[in-house]
Amino acid sequence: MTSGNYQKHADSRGPSRIIIALDSLYARKLGTTTAVWLRQAEYTQRKAGNGCWWFKKILADRDDNNQMISPRWEIDQSFEYETGLTRSHQGKARKAAKKLGVLQERRSRNGGRLEYRIDLDLLARIVSMWADEERNFQRSEASEITFSNGESGGLESEISLSSTESIQIK
Repeated sequence: MTSGNYQKHADSRGPSRIIIALDSLYARKLGTTTAVWLRQAEYTQRKAGNGCWWFKKILADRDDNNQMISPRWEIDQSFEYETGLTRSHQGKARKAAKKLGVLQERRSRNGGRLEYRIDLDLLARIVSMWADEERNFQRSEASEITFSNGESGGLESEISLSSTESIQIK
């Protein structure tokens, strides 16, 4: 499993922006919101180091017009700025990640800020299990394939298929 693709990208349209690669397997298993949050948290955990606690603000700083401000310092990074997820979406995603068993949270002794730790080893095992499940997906319902003869919409033949063979996804 590779870490999430994350990079700052400056272009002619304006200031740098953050690009997060959404893992479609995460999205299918967890929903898009949780997948976005978890991939960003996974990236941050890899950057901090496996097993280390790290901090990231929930909400972005805003200007007088309530527009998000690009963080000047790493300590000012926020999930909202990086992912666009609202506080409530982040809360739901964190709850799902905790239920999955991959997220730990604690309040720091200094300042009481919320710190996170993603169990990367457990996450890798879970993702591997999900991938295996998809590779071993079995078609359990009969399918019908209908061929038309192209004239007056009549049917030339109907073929009923059923299969218990595994479908290999590569």
